[in-house]
Amino acid sequence: MSTVGASLTGEAQSQLRRVTVMGTSLSTSRIGLGTHALHRLFSSRARQNLLAAAYGRGLRYFDTAPSYGAGIAELELGRFAAARRSGLVLATKFGITAGRLAAAVPGWVYAQMALRMLAKATGTKRMLNRAPCRDFSAAQARASVESSLRRLGTDYVDVLYLHEPRLELLGDPDPLIRALEALKVAGKVRYFGLSGDSMECGRIAEAHPGLVQVLQTEVARDADGLPLAATTQRAAVRFWEWPAGGARLPAGQLAQTIQKLREVEPGCVLVLSTNAASGLQEVVDSL
Repeated sequence: MSTVGASLTGEAQSQLRRVTVMGTSLSTSRIGLGTHALHRLFSSRARQNLLAAAYGRGLRYFDTAPSYGAGIAELELGRFAAARRSGLVLATKFGITAGRLAAAVPGWVYAQMALRMLAKATGTKRMLNRAPCRDFSAAQARASVESSLRRLGTDYVDVLYLHEPRLELLGDPDPLIRALEALKVAGKVRYFGLSGDSMECGRIAEAHPGLVQVLQTEVARDADGLPLAATTQRAAVRFWEWPAGGARLPAGQLAQTIQKLREVEPGCVLVLSTNAASGLQEVVDSL
């Protein structure tokens, strides 16, 4: 059986679907797919194959963002989800903007990637250190949601996250909370919350609890790069970056990584951000 064509039994798929996202009525798979590196697969066919591989293994939670490939991830996910929308949980984000040129010119992201590779090769740090633009205003939330809905080809998203927010960038959160609640009333967003660093999201949750209906944070790493199950902040969703580009972990590290991931808040959705279908298969098999 091919890697892409491999699938779980009905019983196994049912077991993955029995997780309810904490604080919501969303029922989905224990494992989800993160699409932050989806655009690094250089053909639409390869991207669709990866999404199909995840779906075939029972994954029903898909995480994306406008900044992932300057909209490429959302577009590809929208194509894939079109005939499956009712059975999926789609989560996207706002707050990190791709930039006007990247958003307006398809494929500009690949020119940016080439520039970064050139900068790394030549030691031109100025080209590497440009921080992404962050905007967590109410106006940006509304505009970003409308753009995401168009790219995803849907009239609602299940979860909308603030993308790697920082407390000092939020200012008065009340206009943003009102905008997010209005998006819910309009049926364009089912839930909203925070996605990013555990400590930073924890600070925001303590200061502005009205922003946190769903919390999605990164699985911390120990000194050896292995997952750490312990966290000071309980999260409904945790995400972990599997080796990109189809890379495989060494056998010993693979076993340790999977064991650690199994220990990460068993009641949460565990999102693997990867382009390697083999990584998905190995974790699914372990669970």
